[in-house]
Amino acid sequence: MKKKSVAGILALFMGIFGVHRFYLGQRFLGVVYFLLTCFLFVISFEEHMPAILPMGILGFIDAILFLAMPKEDFDARYNKGFYDRSPSLGQSRSQRSTPSVNRRIPVEDPVQILKASGIKHYREFCFEEAIEDFERALAYAPNDISLHFNLACAFSMIEMADESFEHLEKAVALGFNQFQKIQQHSDLSYLRAQREFAAFEINGYRKPVAAKPLPQPSPNMLDTQAPAVVAATPAEEEKLTLLDRIELLGDLLDKGILTQEEFALQKERLLNQ
Repeated sequence: MKKKSVAGILALFMGIFGVHRFYLGQRFLGVVYFLLTCFLFVISFEEHMPAILPMGILGFIDAILFLAMPKEDFDARYNKGFYDRSPSLGQSRSQRSTPSVNRRIPVEDPVQILKASGIKHYREFCFEEAIEDFERALAYAPNDISLHFNLACAFSMIEMADESFEHLEKAVALGFNQFQKIQQHSDLSYLRAQREFAAFEINGYRKPVAAKPLPQPSPNMLDTQAPAVVAATPAEEEKLTLLDRIELLGDLLDKGILTQEEFALQKERLLNQ
């Protein structure tokens, strides 16, 4: 492979003899340079004049041209045979950078695409569109914690409490443990304002199981045989609900889910409601 810097130096110092032309494979021109220089040497010796000066100027011009020539042009003119024997080197820069047709192009993860689209819609306050993107992503990754938490926030923002509770419960069940974030995240304000949120929180961020309804008296039972049923007043129902919640707190304390300080704090919260 010929180098333009070598050709330029040879042309500068030995250009009158055509050495640079021999180096570049131009043997005919090299012979012409050499014979012409010898002839001008004879004339200069006999006539006592610098007849060889034009050859020196010609060699200097060749040196300047080689050194100033772009490498691509030099290679295309003097290294063409070398590139023809090396197909990978003979390709142009654009061809080398173009991927092969048979190369496998990686397919983007649809979960990440849908999640990114949902977050974009969420930041633009388009919560319905964000919910649609997150739910489509759940079809591919049903156990993705961040998708469930984002859906809980989105449903809370459009005041759909049941759906928000459902996805927040799933997020915690799958391993979400940033409980302080649940208590402070502004997008969950509507959810925290719901009456059932206290019981939801006390129950380890799970919806409490609804109590079984009391059995109704049989219509065939005689009035004289039916026990007297006294309707509970709203105050008694509220009292019963409060006692149930405190009893549930005690169960969580016994199981080690709540510490003594957390038990006292939650109990005080219930009593102040």
